[in-house]
Amino acid sequence: MSDVVTAMVRKNIKRDQTSERNVEALSRSLWPWLESWLLTLVSLLAVLDYISTYAVLEFSGKTVCLRGRSACQLGPADERVYKLVLGRHGCW
Repeated sequence: MSDVVTAMVRKNIKRDQTSERNVEALSRSLWPWLESWLLTLVSLLAVLDYISTYAVLEFSGKTVCLRGRSACQLGPADERVYKLVLGRHGCW
């Protein structure tokens, strides 16, 4: 039984090694720069997304939050609960 498992593991490793070159080539064609720049870019975009969402909610003055196809009316209790997470307006 262990010989069968060992053979299967070796076969899987060989298959992974052959496809690894193709995946790396595709990855390099999609992002040819340093990988650390990718992490920086993703972090920057996440921060900008959060700030812009917060700014729109904060400066709109509305107490209605649209999320997908549903709308929710936010009251004082909702604002107290979600203030720490998402600012003045608590969209969930």
